[in-house]
Amino acid sequence: MNRPEAHRPCLLCLGNPMIDMFLPLPEEARSAVPARRPGTAHIAPEKLDVLIETLRMQFPDYVQQMAVFPGGGAVSMLSALSRYTLPVSFRFSGAAGKDVSGENIKKHLDALKVHHELQISSQPTGRMLYCRFSSGKGKGVSSAAASPGAAVSYRFSEDMILPGEDLFVEGFLSPHAGFWERGMHFLDRVHRLILDLGNPSAAERTAPLISCALEKKIPLLLFGTADELSALTAFIPEKTLIHRDSVLVEKQGEAGAEVRAAGKRYHCPPAAELTNFPEILTAGAGDALCAGFLAYIYRHEEEDLLEGDLLLEALQQGSQCAAEHIAERAAGLPMLLS
Repeated sequence: MNRPEAHRPCLLCLGNPMIDMFLPLPEEARSAVPARRPGTAHIAPEKLDVLIETLRMQFPDYVQQMAVFPGGGAVSMLSALSRYTLPVSFRFSGAAGKDVSGENIKKHLDALKVHHELQISSQPTGRMLYCRFSSGKGKGVSSAAASPGAAVSYRFSEDMILPGEDLFVEGFLSPHAGFWERGMHFLDRVHRLILDLGNPSAAERTAPLISCALEKKIPLLLFGTADELSALTAFIPEKTLIHRDSVLVEKQGEAGAEVRAAGKRYHCPPAAELTNFPEILTAGAGDALCAGFLAYIYRHEEEDLLEGDLLLEALQQGSQCAAEHIAERAAGLPMLLS
């Protein structure tokens, strides 16, 4: 589906900006950190503050090494997209707190040359704490705790969307944002809908929007893990999802990734750089894979993705982008490799 002639592609991203905190810890700190389990352990902002302060008092030398990065699915994807020179303008909408973390998110988006509409919340900016314990062997053993903070106060407005632009939405976007209920009413404005499912629990709220896009024959690009896509097919059969105007990309972690579209199915193993790093350094790799895949699509906007091996080449670029993301994190966070 080509854009109107002379229309420059524009991508609007809706998501939860977060601050990612990476922290090496000794084994004896394990009992103080929420255990990792399917999904992510959500804790209140004040409890996360107490946890960090407790760790700081008990393990000051370790907490001094804590590294901080702008994160969240949409922001991480935009960061990875900045690797490429593309004929696309980028916009972002989300909520952040009136705090240092919110200012850092704003400065980061400015540096990426992303036009942003940050709603300022009375809640603190969302944060994600990733911990790796010194006794961890190989790719394990880590824990993570998330504090959504300002993300729960984000409110969507239909006038945010410009006619003819692409729309990227993370499945983690707050169910209170008003987006999921009203989304089908403005899809006629959208050139392409891009969804990163984010969690199996998001399937129920994303399914009506996806069904509407399919009915309106709006090009659809879905990213998700096997569990996330399986949860979605409980509401929409896969044979309905895969048609001429839709592409599914399954993120398979260490196994690589797979892309499925009408009459096409390709698997791409991970780039070699992916296989030798601890799990904690893979945070954001899935977002980078989305970015590399999407960048390839924008560079081949006028071509039919179902012709030849274009989808495989897009997947290979996504895999390489994920590998580069992890290698850069490893270079910047050597304390997590010890």
